Amino acid sequence: MRNNKLAIVIPAYKETYFETAVSSIANQTCKDFTLYVGNDCGSDEIGLISEKYSSRIDIVYHRFDENLGGKDLVAQWERCIALTQDEEWIWLFSDDDVMGERCVELFYKTISRNDFDIYHFDVKEIDGKGNETGKCSKYQDITHAFYLYENKMMCKLLSLVVENVFSREIYQKCHGFQRFDLAWGSDTATWIKFCSEKGMKTIDGDYVYWRNSGENITATVSSQIVERKLNALLDFFSWSKKYFYGSVPPWRLRSINLYAYMIRLRSFVDCVPKSFLNKNITSFLKMHHLTFLYLPMKLVLTVLKK
Repeated sequence: MRNNKLAIVIPAYKETYFETAVSSIANQTCKDFTLYVGNDCGSDEIGLISEKYSSRIDIVYHRFDENLGGKDLVAQWERCIALTQDEEWIWLFSDDDVMGERCVELFYKTISRNDFDIYHFDVKEIDGKGNETGKCSKYQDITHAFYLYENKMMCKLLSLVVENVFSREIYQKCHGFQRFDLAWGSDTATWIKFCSEKGMKTIDGDYVYWRNSGENITATVSSQIVERKLNALLDFFSWSKKYFYGSVPPWRLRSINLYAYMIRLRSFVDCVPKSFLNKNITSFLKMHHLTFLYLPMKLVLTVLKK
């Protein structure tokens, strides 16, 4: 039985930046945590690096015999969290991002003065070499569920996996993560559920550095992956309609989702067959009772492609 209140969890697969991620955790000014590494049947180098840092931090390493992340990323997250013990707080991190050295220290200071189910660090983007790109996402002191949804959909806020620390109690109460294919939208939907009662408290003083290296799923543009993303996006919008039903005017949610859908289609319109695209657009419009917009949408997409 470990005495730390915080479990930091890395579902690991790629070793490219893994040591940089672990090093940033080992360099924390406060080391009152246990790091759990769940190797998703990836490189043995992940285990060697974990062992290298075992004298500096409390670390638990486990190698799974079956790769799960490629089939069900949310299931991989959850089986890695299942490695943890009775820690009150869980921080799902990644194998290629970086946390500022005071993050754990500031987390403990913040929870000593507040009572929230989920806490947030603002994010700065870095490239494959670790250089800051200048992109930064700044949250309010307390962020509420619909504000998070609206601003994420309108591309005004980043909502990722790695920047939030949540209680085991809320994780169990919400039955883990919201499931979508490729975990596309799973993080945002889950954070919305976790902050629905009290809101999400931002921790000031340090940052999480999210690596946009071109190796993550966000950068993948194969036709098969894009089709799965767009289908998952429809599932996400369907979920949002049900979740906010009765608390948000339908017209407002429709306008937000339409904007969000068009922005994302703009990135993917050249990556999938026209037959699939037409079917996906039709499904979205029917879901939102906007079928009269089919021809205008096709025209707008034609213009955007030029």
